[in-house]
Amino acid sequence: MQRVHAENANLPIRGPDAAGAFPDATYATMVRQESRIVVPDTNILLQDIADACERRKRLALVTAANTGAIRLFCSQQVVDEVSDHAVEHALSEHVDPRDFLWRWQHEYLPLLRVVPHGSIPESIFTPYELARIRRLNRSKDTPTVMLAIALGAFFLSKDEPAWEAVYDTVVDKEQLLDWLAPVRGGNTADELSKVGVTAMILPSIALQAIDNTFHAIEQHAPLAFVPLALTVAYGAYKVPRDRYQAVWRGLGYAAQVLITFRTRYEEALDQFTAMAPSVPTWGQLADVAPRRAVLLRACLMGLARSPYSQRSAAELANFLPDLFVGQSSPLVRETLRSVPCFHEPYRGRWQVGGCARYGTRNVTD
Repeated sequence: MQRVHAENANLPIRGPDAAGAFPDATYATMVRQESRIVVPDTNILLQDIADACERRKRLALVTAANTGAIRLFCSQQVVDEVSDHAVEHALSEHVDPRDFLWRWQHEYLPLLRVVPHGSIPESIFTPYELARIRRLNRSKDTPTVMLAIALGAFFLSKDEPAWEAVYDTVVDKEQLLDWLAPVRGGNTADELSKVGVTAMILPSIALQAIDNTFHAIEQHAPLAFVPLALTVAYGAYKVPRDRYQAVWRGLGYAAQVLITFRTRYEEALDQFTAMAPSVPTWGQLADVAPRRAVLLRACLMGLARSPYSQRSAAELANFLPDLFVGQSSPLVRETLRSVPCFHEPYRGRWQVGGCARYGTRNVTD
């Protein structure tokens, strides 16, 4: 697994296209029903970039996001703060500011799905969630905390009040110190899932080829089944008995490998998902929030987690669970157009967040 991570760390960065559409995660549509999402704060990004500069390589956060193991969401305020403090932080960590800025602009920014400041309305939260947010007393972390709660995302932060606002719990010091472990868990789970999909794809391709061949014979030369059946029967008769035993042993070994893979995959995925904050059920939210606010939050969570980066209103409406409120395609389309946290890179295709807005003036400073 370490070798796989090392290879992935050198892959080209897969950022958005010219229209601002982010790519789908590799294998995402075949492996899982939902993508894993992460919201980092300013200090985490600053420190991760500095560590990457010191070690002269990409670290788990970028590698996991680049392969599609996780999706990184952040507020525009975080992008602005990292850009403003990049040189200062690089100097304080004794790393080259030019290297720091290059990595920020070419490795991190292309992977960030940025939500505009103030684009998430307070109406989508329960009164209890709002009370936790307001305890921050207009802190600079408030937009990031609101984003993490709204998405139900794993929140990367070493700031105790912000952590407690998201998770509604007294902070665990060890969790803050070991904040990267769940990201590594998410990355490992994705790599294991890719191995499993590859193991399933190859036999599927062979079976599909056989099926296509039989359909072609049935349509164009049905009488060819007679000599084909005789050939297969003769071949089966000529195969020695010990060959069949070897085949059964091989199938048993393959089943054992798949069971081991599944166990490791579930353990790695559990490590990651256990770090997501708890969210109210849709029934609980519908009891305390306006109907359109419930749909808006569901669209945020559903679209952010969709294995496809972009969805049409009809696709998203079908993807959403039962919300106990109206959730038809026209209502979903109206919701997607109502707030700037949704971005439409192509007509009728929507995603959560857009490309980072930044300048290049600091690169040569």
